[in-house]
Amino acid sequence: MTLGLLDLSIVTDQVLAYLDSAATASQLWAEEPTPPAGTPAGTTQHPIDPTKKFTIHFTGLPPKEARDLGGCQVSFYLFHVAPNPAHLNTSPYLFHPPPPPPATAPDTSPQPNFRHPLALTLYYLLSAHSVNSYIEEQQAMSIALKCLHEHAITTATVPKGSPLQEFTAAMEPQSVPETGRLWLSLATPLGLSAVYRASVIFLEPAEEPDEPAKYPEFPHVDAVAVDRPAGVLVANPGTGVGIAVVTGTGFDPATIELSIGALNFAVVTGASLAPGQARVVSDTQLMVRMPPNTPRGGYALQIRLTPDSSTQEVLLHLTEDVP
Repeated sequence: MTLGLLDLSIVTDQVLAYLDSAATASQLWAEEPTPPAGTPAGTTQHPIDPTKKFTIHFTGLPPKEARDLGGCQVSFYLFHVAPNPAHLNTSPYLFHPPPPPPATAPDTSPQPNFRHPLALTLYYLLSAHSVNSYIEEQQAMSIALKCLHEHAITTATVPKGSPLQEFTAAMEPQSVPETGRLWLSLATPLGLSAVYRASVIFLEPAEEPDEPAKYPEFPHVDAVAVDRPAGVLVANPGTGVGIAVVTGTGFDPATIELSIGALNFAVVTGASLAPGQARVVSDTQLMVRMPPNTPRGGYALQIRLTPDSSTQEVLLHLTEDVP
């Protein structure tokens, strides 16, 4: 069971999903008063009818890029990540090594435990922008603020077979100068915004495998370096031309791909092999012929049974130089 998540965008996507659902279900437009007499929709005071529902687009892009998309955009942009101070005590020497023990005393100092999840606090900039009307902009912001207030505790599902991950999303107080500096750093004109703090976000630690990793057992491939003189069948090894026989399973001349480095072997169906060619003898045996002037030594032959299968690697060992 995982202790956290590996992808921070899961947090962002979950909040965006809540915002999108809130906009769809919102009753904001039903309670809007009609414009005062003498200021009908379409005038300078009310360029947009406040009772008319419109489409709100929610995105995790920065405010500047969101504005370029047009329409009414609400940006929930992750702009800063910091360690969560409440969880730093779980590993006191995680960031600074412990002092060395005296020479005469046994080493009993605690060691860093990187199996602890990394606890983070994420800072988001929530901003709204509309190219049509300040009314749309402020209505969209109203829906977003209400949604995040109602979902102070957010639940996200991590695809990697883990239980639900919970975190809080709360508004972070910001002074006007602090907000101005934030927008200045984004190289974007000041807009309607609020800063939110999401915590605690746990990044899953690395896990050591219980046993050494194993190479794939299928297909099982072996290689034997042989030579073949002109006019001798493939099954009868001879001397001189640098041909290797590879045995395994699942060899199909229509789909197999063979290569050594940048050299791709052409798979042929004839009885003879030219340099740089390969032939599938049966579904359990194939032969490859090395190019001229290949020096003796070991070569890693990469085998793919189909374009969609994983690459298997086998070592070819040439005992003599290829003429």
